[in-house]
Amino acid sequence: MVAGAYGPPPGYDSAGVAKEVGRLRKKYRACFIDALTKHPDLGGRVTLVVRIGSDGKVLSVGGGGGGKIGPIVGCLKKETAAAQFPPPKAGSAVISIPITFVTQ
Repeated sequence: MVAGAYGPPPGYDSAGVAKEVGRLRKKYRACFIDALTKHPDLGGRVTLVVRIGSDGKVLSVGGGGGGKIGPIVGCLKKETAAAQFPPPKAGSAVISIPITFVTQ
């Protein structure tokens, strides 16, 4: 699983965002592993679009994927919604988190 680069707006603490996404990777992996028993061919790519409030709390999580990745999108969104990002300097921020899952 790869949870990759996002697009924090200029002036936003990109190191802090990367650190929180690093924490989320373990949770994303758990979503994937749990679903593999029911969906052994699970895999694919999803990009989550995350709106972060002035206090760093997640206001909304959008994006998604269908097909083989569809069964875990709800779990990914739930874990992301509970995250705590650094507070943006200018009110709120929107970031994208691309995630790729492959079975090995």
